[in-house]
This record gives sequence, C-alpha cells and structure tokens, in this order.
Amino acid sequence: MRDFNYFLSTFQTSSKLLEGQDFVGLSREDAENKREEKIRNQIDLALNLLDKTTVLVIYIDGFSKEVKTLATRVDYYYVAANTSITLIGIVADSAYVAHGQHNL
Repeated sequence: MRDFNYFLSTFQTSSKLLEGQDFVGLSREDAENKREEKIRNQIDLALNLLDKTTVLVIYIDGFSKEVKTLATRVDYYYVAANTSITLIGIVADSAYVAHGQHNL
C-alpha cells in the first residue's frame, strides 16, 4: 500500500486582490481578463507550493473561467466554492475524502 501525505489546504483569493488600481479605466472585458489573469497567477502560486496529493479548495467570489477550466491544465485534486456556505461544506467533504484516502 502506498503511503500518502494527505492534507487539506485552503486557498482564498482576497476580494482586495481583484479590485483596485489595476482595474481603473479598463473596459469590462479588459477588467475581466485582468481578473482571470490574477486568479490564474494566485492558483499557480499555490500549486507550486503544494504536493500533488493535496486537496486544494479554491474560494472565489463569483464565477471564474480560470477555475472552471483548471482541470484541463493541472493534475491536482481541487474543488471550488463561490459562497461561504459552500466553502464550509466543501472543506469538510474534502477533509473526509482525504482522510479516507489516507487510511486505504
């Protein structure tokens, strides 16, 4: 039986990261593209620090194309939430799954 180091990591993109001077004067489309770029950069930063057996929980306010299509470019376990209630449920579920995998 393989030995896995499972742990749960929560990654939260701060709403302040997705606001501010970087978006002043941009069209709606350019602002959306800039937001997606910032989300991608933050996810990549988190993934570079995590082991492949980590369950990454991504919490972001609203919808993100980057999060929706993340599975096409990464080989990590991840789940996404866009409300605080969903976040709590997903973190609990992910911890339960990780614990079960660890005990296989």
